[in-house]
Amino acid sequence: MYVEPALVANEVRIQGEKIAMSVGDIHFASLYRLQYCNDAIWLKRDLSCVNQMFVKARVFFAQQEHKIALAFSLIAHRAVLTVLGKEDEAGVLESLLTSIKNQPIPHLVRSLSFYDVYLAYLMNHGQLKEFCDEFFAVEVEECFLLFGLSTRAFITGLAALKLYGETGDSLWRSRGENAIKRFKLWTNQGSSWNFEHKLQLLEAEHFHYCGNFKQATESYEKAIASARAHKFINDEALACELAGKFFLKEDNLNSSLEHLRLAHEKYCEWGAQGKADQ
Repeated sequence: MYVEPALVANEVRIQGEKIAMSVGDIHFASLYRLQYCNDAIWLKRDLSCVNQMFVKARVFFAQQEHKIALAFSLIAHRAVLTVLGKEDEAGVLESLLTSIKNQPIPHLVRSLSFYDVYLAYLMNHGQLKEFCDEFFAVEVEECFLLFGLSTRAFITGLAALKLYGETGDSLWRSRGENAIKRFKLWTNQGSSWNFEHKLQLLEAEHFHYCGNFKQATESYEKAIASARAHKFINDEALACELAGKFFLKEDNLNSSLEHLRLAHEKYCEWGAQGKADQ
């Protein structure tokens, strides 16, 4: 029987929410719902389904008057809507988030900074360096939930390696290498299912920007194959896109076009129409 470990683990949070509600613990029920929705962004194969989860979650948090959970959900939901291509709806949430960076809640500020980095990186918006600077400047205790922590390390690691390629600044290379180091540990001690393809894609980008093109080619293909085998359609799309851009730089037009075609196909399959339309 086929089982996806991370998805199965995430479903347990629904049970946690129900148990918390049964004893009247609104706080923990809200946290379980929030974590479930946040991880679903990276785990679900249908982004429109994730959007509906956030719509319902925001209603729940508002009804329970859990302002912190509602604020965190607005941050993540804005990113989902942007990737879906629902710019008008994302813009409405953007206007609600303008005051968050001035709030004295470091975890909230860092969450907003992370999703700013994610959108700047994925959607090829400007201000990637500015958002990365903001993210790394916020000092908070790291999340003890490994999947959420690894997601941030993955995206910010890729962003750092891209900035190293653009600027040649060794600080960004060091941050990218730190992400690789962490994923080697998590892959070996945690779950190769969840982390192997992320490690391989980070390594591919590192090889790319350090000029080791043969190993970069091999690592891109490994990352694509691993993401596909482990059902991470969003990461498969991203790996195909990055490989396509790499091959284009190498003047390998046929490979570039094939990988970019696959990236577009997988983004569409995921539901990321805002990204696919670029």
